[in-house]
Amino acid sequence: MAIADMSDRTIEELISLAGRTAVVTGGGRGIGYAIARRFVEAGAHVIVADIDRERASEAVHRLETDRAVAADVDVADRRSVAPWRI
Repeated sequence: MAIADMSDRTIEELISLAGRTAVVTGGGRGIGYAIARRFVEAGAHVIVADIDRERASEAVHRLETDRAVAADVDVADRRSVAPWRI
């Protein structure tokens, strides 16, 4: 049984996260930002959480979407995370 080659497909074609929300910690730069970008591309709403609010805000600006918001969160501090309980 052959496996179809899907390497030329975009992430939007492979998976849709429309209507879903993702929280990406460390989303202000590097791998976290790349993950946030991919979630947005897949249709998700994204909370870009970073210990540095300005860095998170800049990342949201670079994402160029109304489906992303910035949050200053230090996951090592319970008081910082508590307001985000869902």
